[in-house]
Amino acid sequence: MPPHLANRVGLLWRSFQLRGTPPSGNQAVPTIFFCVRRASVLAWCARGDRVPSACSDTIASAAKNVWELQRTVEKMILEGLGVGEERIGAHLDTLAHSVRLSRYGPPPDAETNMSLQAHRDDSIMTAIVQHGVEGLEVQVQDGIWLAVPPEPDLFTFVAGELFTV
Repeated sequence: MPPHLANRVGLLWRSFQLRGTPPSGNQAVPTIFFCVRRASVLAWCARGDRVPSACSDTIASAAKNVWELQRTVEKMILEGLGVGEERIGAHLDTLAHSVRLSRYGPPPDAETNMSLQAHRDDSIMTAIVQHGVEGLEVQVQDGIWLAVPPEPDLFTFVAGELFTV
């Protein structure tokens, strides 16, 4: 997937993703957080505005905190499935991570009221922070879609295709 996705046909959605490599040696966090901090131009705005370094630092800090929380959630799930602690650590240390910033415009199709098509995450887990924006829905096993209301300080963790049991 390219690092920057412009508006797709029929969808008002802009997204920017930076990918990193797993931690190695004495490195405590994935390289992604250093990439975010160094990125001076994210091509985020339609005008290609530069992102101030303070903003890059904030994004890097927030991404690091979400990564640590997500890693804790993944560890708890694996422990609940009976996976040994050594195997959990070895597994989590091999994962690459990414940070995606997305901005959704008003839905172009008033009938469906969708800005992004239904999809499956091909990752192990996705952490979503809605920032008060409504519209996130999760499909449960019986095919029904459930709305996830945006609430302050709420993180939604979605198990991806690679984390199915």
